[in-house]
Amino acid sequence: MQIARDTYECTHPADEWRYELHLRFLPQDFLVEFSHSEVMLNYLYQQVWQDYQKKALNGVEKEMAFELACLEIRKEAGGLTRVLPPLLMVQMKPKLLRKHMEQVGRYFDSFNPMQCMLGSLERLQRCLLFHRKTYSCYLGDNRQVKMYVVVGPDVNVSSSADKSQMKLSLLVEFGDINSIVFSESTNGTLLELNARGMLKPVLLTMVEDSDGLDLANLIDGFVRMHQGLNYSCIFQKPVDDNSDYAEVMVEQNFDETYRCVPGSTMELDRQSIKMGYSLHNGKFCDVMHALYREKDECEPQDVAVKEYKDQANNDRLLQEADIMRQLHHPHILMLIGTISMLPVWIVTEFCQEGQLQAYLEEHKQDLETFTLLRYIWQISVAFSYLESKKIIHRDVTARSMLVATPECIKLGSFGFARFVDTHGSCTDERALQLISLMAVQWMAPESISSARFSTFSDIWMFGMCMWEIMSYGASPFHDRSRKDVLQAVESGERPMLPKSCPPQLFGLMTSCWSLFPAQRPPFHQLKHNLSKLYTEERKQQQESVDQQKRIISVLPRLSAWDSMSLPNEMCETPAALVYGEMDRGTARTYSNLPSSGASCIAPHKPPRPLTRRTATNSETVNTEKDTNQSFYSESMLEKDRIGDGVFQATIVVVMKVQEISQEGLDCTRQRLQIMVQELGMAVRELLSAVDHELVTLPDNIRRKV
Repeated sequence: MQIARDTYECTHPADEWRYELHLRFLPQDFLVEFSHSEVMLNYLYQQVWQDYQKKALNGVEKEMAFELACLEIRKEAGGLTRVLPPLLMVQMKPKLLRKHMEQVGRYFDSFNPMQCMLGSLERLQRCLLFHRKTYSCYLGDNRQVKMYVVVGPDVNVSSSADKSQMKLSLLVEFGDINSIVFSESTNGTLLELNARGMLKPVLLTMVEDSDGLDLANLIDGFVRMHQGLNYSCIFQKPVDDNSDYAEVMVEQNFDETYRCVPGSTMELDRQSIKMGYSLHNGKFCDVMHALYREKDECEPQDVAVKEYKDQANNDRLLQEADIMRQLHHPHILMLIGTISMLPVWIVTEFCQEGQLQAYLEEHKQDLETFTLLRYIWQISVAFSYLESKKIIHRDVTARSMLVATPECIKLGSFGFARFVDTHGSCTDERALQLISLMAVQWMAPESISSARFSTFSDIWMFGMCMWEIMSYGASPFHDRSRKDVLQAVESGERPMLPKSCPPQLFGLMTSCWSLFPAQRPPFHQLKHNLSKLYTEERKQQQESVDQQKRIISVLPRLSAWDSMSLPNEMCETPAALVYGEMDRGTARTYSNLPSSGASCIAPHKPPRPLTRRTATNSETVNTEKDTNQSFYSESMLEKDRIGDGVFQATIVVVMKVQEISQEGLDCTRQRLQIMVQELGMAVRELLSAVDHELVTLPDNIRRKV
């Protein structure tokens, strides 16, 4: 309802709209489906009958009008003026009219109300075609071939030369549609229907611009119903031509604009750099640690120097530097300068912890989920910044991220990064050659199959990078060869949920792995969702720390209870006190628990009479020791624990655990399975009892619990 308000109330004031319930997306055999649901049948019948009375009352044949009238009269008694067209009542004499009504009515004499509604809908479907919707449009993006698009459960998306729908041609089936691209331009509203098995999309230019979004929503509803989707297939293109999601060329002809001219602000003096040890020895480039000293600066600073092994690739290195020069962000590797004379160097800031992938593997035991979530959120912030700059990265993996400090991640490795080019095409031979150099296991399916790269393909890779981080550096599809990855992805295979990954985060990952690019969430939305997850995780961690502090502060006060020896009555088997009707075997099992007074532990929940006392320190408690022991009589213990569901459920769990520990090694597999199931049910009952008890506690006590 909120979507409807946002869509339509922006065009007219809210008081000018009247909202009605309208069934639009009908199954193919809706009469059969609705015959089992009287509520849905009533809704549809009232809707279609009102349309019949308003629009087609005088346009139906005489026999059809009589049948509909008899069905309505049989369903619900009323006058003829309510069910017959006025023109028909004027043309026929009353006597003849009644006679004809009696003849037709005999046929429906045995119908019940539901059969009457089904009969009316069946006849109205033939004459009104209410299950279909027709739109006037042009085929293609030019206004030359005018036609009518017919959408319905029985015709899918079809076209007709006229509005009569006598001859229909199928355009595309609902089950094959991948995405619906909706755009508005000076030429009008354009719909692009992308479907499986079609070389080109179906392009429709609407005659009325206001019909474009309505048609898109109608097709989208049928697609979601036929394919069982819980998300929309509509993608609305931005109005401007410089879209963040445009495709780019994998390789371009680099010209002199990418070269850093000596003497510019980013050109460095090679003599000011003192090379050090190797940081990374890759297949195509080397990265070295170095010390850089500016002329007007005394202290040298740590930097990283990148150099290509093949000097023929210097143009690519300079283009990487040109892109980095335009980026200024706390979570993106900062460019310090370049040396454009052979050998070409680019100099960046130094991240002492190295690549994120190696860092995750090395510190796997020390990294908590909260820390990993912070890394992911910082990376999403960096990519949201790239999205605003209209830059795609194309190498979104953990080894492309650098750890500046244990709290800060920076995005690096801009060798494959490119600016968005709306006129680019990624199907040339040079583009396909570059695919072999990229991380195929992380790449989107459209990038692997046809070398198409966009912000959407970066989003797919970001989802894989999130999975890689939550898996502590493990590679996705590590058991698949490069040529088998595409087949696995297109068949629906995705990485499994990592052990330490929150379900909400894995939900974001799976949304990034949609097979259709338009259905992947943009980076600014991912950043917002990850920020909420990060905030919640940080809040939970703070609450956990506060709880630990409270426990530590309470421990000295609890030490007073350790000096109190409990009477023998409390240490005896309490099975009979807790369960009056407990069977002997269960009571005998519980009686094996320690029963000596020295080994009994003070209960977590002390008896209520003692808790009312205000013992300020351990000396006060020890002074009142003899007096308080009178409260621990058997009758008082029974009175205190009767009706305590948490205590009773805890006893059952302890008994089940002890039963498994005693019989688990010697019993059969079937017996062990039964005992484990009983333990699970006991734990479930304990959790239910705790939830029930929490509701009765005051708010301040509940928060402490």
